[in-house]
Amino acid sequence: NLEARHVTINQLKAQDVTLNKGSVRLRFYPKGAASREDPLDITIRDPVIVGIFRKHKAGKIRKEKIFEDMNGKKIKLYMDRVYPEGFEGEEGFSAHDLRAVFVTEHVAAMIAAIGPRSQPKTQAEFDKRMKLIFTTVGNLIGDKPDVTRNSYTVPEVYEKWAADLGFDARPKKDRKEPA
Repeated sequence: NLEARHVTINQLKAQDVTLNKGSVRLRFYPKGAASREDPLDITIRDPVIVGIFRKHKAGKIRKEKIFEDMNGKKIKLYMDRVYPEGFEGEEGFSAHDLRAVFVTEHVAAMIAAIGPRSQPKTQAEFDKRMKLIFTTVGNLIGDKPDVTRNSYTVPEVYEKWAADLGFDARPKKDRKEPA
């Protein structure tokens, strides 16, 4: 039963979490992804978040929950306490922010991987590259490119790239037509 394997962050088990030096890898079936054959695979490098998972996974065996006796509300209260500035300076921290950290890291890495000779030369090329980036990262989290861009990516990551190249980072539909 596909629905039975869906988990939220408070249901993560030790088997879903791999700790590496400087990162934590989460592999699970997110809520609302009934058609996914493969689990969502997220690696997070934020030292505060890695520390939280390291502390809570310590001594746990395969099927034990990482966050014992927790629910989303309790996790948020805990994260707000240890990470009061939230993600990117927003007040508070939510489970949604874990996905945003992952997406933003991947978008930034894809932009950084574009060599000087491969940079887009026109606004149209830039728009195509943006679509490819958000489609690729969206596929990693099981979301559409627009949702990936608008809900999970810190805009400064791609806005700086656009500004450096002299392009408009806004989606085409949000740009004003010249008079």
